[in-house]
Amino acid sequence: MADQAEPFEQARLLYEQAVFGGDDAALPAADVILDAAEAGLALARGRIMHARFLAHRQEDPQELALFERAAALYHQLGDIRGEGESLFWVGTFHQVVRGDDDAAGPPLERAWSLAQTPGPVTVIGHGRCWTRRRPSRLTQAPTGSCAGPARPAKSYDGDIGRPALSQGAKP
Repeated sequence: MADQAEPFEQARLLYEQAVFGGDDAALPAADVILDAAEAGLALARGRIMHARFLAHRQEDPQELALFERAAALYHQLGDIRGEGESLFWVGTFHQVVRGDDDAAGPPLERAWSLAQTPGPVTVIGHGRCWTRRRPSRLTQAPTGSCAGPARPAKSYDGDIGRPALSQGAKP
């Protein structure tokens, strides 16, 4: 639990620097720390709501707003990985929850574009973990390289790592 409290403790210390030490420059640093924590929280809460949708097939009106808030904050912070992951979930929401492939396209395309940045990129979605080590193709990540339990390999459609529904995957 100490790691979860760390951004709030850092923000508290920066607050004290500003209020008691007269250091106004501490305030923008505190904003960045809190924006990053808020983005992570919004993304995590949105995923939990998505899991509830998958279990009960009832849309939560806050789910999309949370993913969009996370994407906006990550963009503002310059966090390409976080922005791309959040946009992936915006697209997933439109595609899975609302069945709207047209609305899903732009955020998924933007997420894919962000994933084209140099270096390995990992995408986790619907119980599968994909990694891009080459610029044009996602592949099943090696066992143990993603958080959570190891899963058997799954196939995917196209080059964006969408799980193949023909393999029995749940949308």
